Amino acid sequence: MLKLTVFFLFLTSLPAFSSDQSGSDQELSLKQDREHLEKLRKEIPEDIKRENDDLAFILKLFEDKSRHPSKIRREFNRVYNRLRKEKRKEFKKQRDSYTKAEKKKRKKFLADAKSKRKAFLEGDPSSDKKKEFFDEERTDRKEFFSEERENRRDFESDLRAKRKQSDDFLKDKKRDFTERLRQFEKEQKALREQERQAKLRAARPQSLAVEAELTPKNQEFLKDFDKIPKRGGVKLAPPPEK
Repeated sequence: MLKLTVFFLFLTSLPAFSSDQSGSDQELSLKQDREHLEKLRKEIPEDIKRENDDLAFILKLFEDKSRHPSKIRREFNRVYNRLRKEKRKEFKKQRDSYTKAEKKKRKKFLADAKSKRKAFLEGDPSSDKKKEFFDEERTDRKEFFSEERENRRDFESDLRAKRKQSDDFLKDKKRDFTERLRQFEKEQKALREQERQAKLRAARPQSLAVEAELTPKNQEFLKDFDKIPKRGGVKLAPPPEK
């Protein structure tokens, strides 16, 4: 799945190349390339397409190697929180829509039962007919509300599963981002150390050459010496005569 995702991500990000083409021929080639890639994208399953888009977004955050990690984290969190808010809003909309339809169906059932009961009583039925009618009405009412409760349980169960799937998906993306950010920070730290060492070598090449020839133990002593705070020296000369 990962290989397929990366492959399609690669396809959708391919630049259009041409050799010895110019003018209308080059424009036609670019147009055909774009149409071909767009056709390939339409053939990608929705889950793969979504993974491609998510991966492309996360990778784009780390394009600038000099960018501060806090800015990267802030932009990711902004999109992450927006998506989470949108999904919660979507689930609430689904529940509200179901509840509205449920109330409408219940209201219609009760109204139909009332009309049916009124029409029946207007016919001046016998006691046996009344008993039979009301027994049937109670049975219908019981079955209707029992079915409604079961439908509600199924709906809530399905909605919980969708919400969990959405939460798990977002958590997985956040874990992926956190790991990439941690690696990004390590790379930045390594680059800063390389730059620092380069500056040191440029500033005191002879000193570093001597330091490199020292034993590891003596190099540690030299590092400890460099850590000693620098203070103003004391002039070792006799005081002036009065």
